[in-house]
Amino acid sequence: MTLQQLTYFQVTARHSHITHAARELYISQPSLSVALRNLELELGVALFERKGQGMFLTSAGQRFLTHVDRILSEVEQARAEMERLSRLAGNNFTIGYISPLANEIIADCIGRLMREPELSGANLRTVELTTAQAEAALMADEVDVALCSQIANNPELVQLPLMEQPLVLIAAQNHPLATRTNGTPVAAAELSSYPFVTYQEQSPMTSQIRRYFQAHPPMPQISHRAGNEEAITTLVAQGMGLAIVAQTRDVAGQGGAVVPLEGLNEGRVIYLTWRTHRKYTPMASAALGVLRRQKAEMDGRDGLPENG
Repeated sequence: MTLQQLTYFQVTARHSHITHAARELYISQPSLSVALRNLELELGVALFERKGQGMFLTSAGQRFLTHVDRILSEVEQARAEMERLSRLAGNNFTIGYISPLANEIIADCIGRLMREPELSGANLRTVELTTAQAEAALMADEVDVALCSQIANNPELVQLPLMEQPLVLIAAQNHPLATRTNGTPVAAAELSSYPFVTYQEQSPMTSQIRRYFQAHPPMPQISHRAGNEEAITTLVAQGMGLAIVAQTRDVAGQGGAVVPLEGLNEGRVIYLTWRTHRKYTPMASAALGVLRRQKAEMDGRDGLPENG
């Protein structure tokens, strides 16, 4: 039997329907039927009970599925491990970053790395992630370093504050709060009269905004959620509500008006994040050294430790 046959069997067992399984596998229904029949002939048992296009596992099929799930899971784990070893053995250096940084510092960061003679042979890559995804990618060695929000309660990660983006209240250009001309901060209580646009529930920004309203109640009624500043600002500009966001270039470019808000004095801190005990390749260590120097130039101190 082959891994392809096992995959065909697993997908068909999940769907209990030959047409649906064939569609997921991108093969014809007759080809899938032949492959499953050959597998049954090889094993000497009936794996499915066929009722029209329905494919229902027999008792032997159910027992076989337990083995197949384990086999294919182990194959996937082996593949992922080999990919990880391949990355560690090569000249790759991958930076994960949250989407608001695409127009902020990622281009400058990559440009700096590419200009370094010691990195002339490096294969520099970037991947856009949420902060939660960045944490998982760091722990799986899928990225070498991440630029993201704060990650709590993970002793295997080190986070160095890199920059801070102030939080601001934004409104559509023609919104009543945006048309005030005297610059007087809006009272937090006034926001409850309007719908509110905010981040997805799992975003670290959601917790930060919630803390602001705990100190300045009440919390406005949330009408829409979106994944990043660009999407939120677009909704605000279309009159869907007010929003508190980290101030990025997207905020200024999407038509949102910044409105002063009482007590809004904090910001989103972006951290340079990496694993403490990971063994980096010489190329990755050199790239980290460049980031260390870049950080030192930004704030006059060298906060990144040497790799060890």
